[in-house]
Amino acid sequence: MSRRRRKSIRTSRKGIVVIFALLVVGGLLVGLLPQFYIVQIRVSGQRVITNYEVIKCAGITKGVHIFNGVGGTVSEIFSLRHPDKERMIIQSLPYVKSVTVRSEFPSVLSVSLEERIEVAYISIQDGYLIIDADGVALEVLGRSEVPDVPVIEGLIVRNIDLGSVASVDKQDYLNQTAVILNSVFKADLDARSDIELLSAIASIRPVGSGIAYVRINLPDRAGILNVKVKAHDGIGEDMAWLRFALDQHKLDGLGEGVLDLSTSQRVFVPEQ
Repeated sequence: MSRRRRKSIRTSRKGIVVIFALLVVGGLLVGLLPQFYIVQIRVSGQRVITNYEVIKCAGITKGVHIFNGVGGTVSEIFSLRHPDKERMIIQSLPYVKSVTVRSEFPSVLSVSLEERIEVAYISIQDGYLIIDADGVALEVLGRSEVPDVPVIEGLIVRNIDLGSVASVDKQDYLNQTAVILNSVFKADLDARSDIELLSAIASIRPVGSGIAYVRINLPDRAGILNVKVKAHDGIGEDMAWLRFALDQHKLDGLGEGVLDLSTSQRVFVPEQ
């Protein structure tokens, strides 16, 4: 073996030893230095849920090492995720749709939430069951707390498991109503109108085959409008049209009857 080659091998070995030593020292520093222990818990994305509720249900505390609780899949580990804490938050707080708990160097634990939004309620024996646009049960209110969201009529709640889709006597009716509510929610995201369609809706009454009757309070107390809708592929376009028509007062003064949006033709059918 040539002298040059032996020297190259020795240099390579020294380099490996140095790199290994640096990794060990770096690991010891990260493991022992107080700068790498949690001193700040940052919660974001909450609207209904409080910081205290999140921290308590996940068992999050200051003073633990930044790597304590990191785990899961390879990608989750490299992202410094805390999957166990994420599961605890979702299981404990029905309003949480998704959550990411992640360590951030040098001493921060970050909790990023996406909350479910209450869009309707179903009357129950002792109060009201609040649900989101997917039909997920969020909370139960007493009779003295009238919800500021539309009521879904004609459904009987069979079982309440907060954080799961509400169990009712006509599950397909609830599923169809969820499609309609999702379309209303998406229509309200358009910033071109000041009218909030969800707030204008007083009640929704599903009747089967995707059909529902929606009772709407017209702007400026111009009366009540009954609308027949259908949970189909074009429901999003129908709800967007309905919102802009309300905003422009195109539906005022129609009188008694039903605005039929369940077919390709949008027509008002006067009461006979």
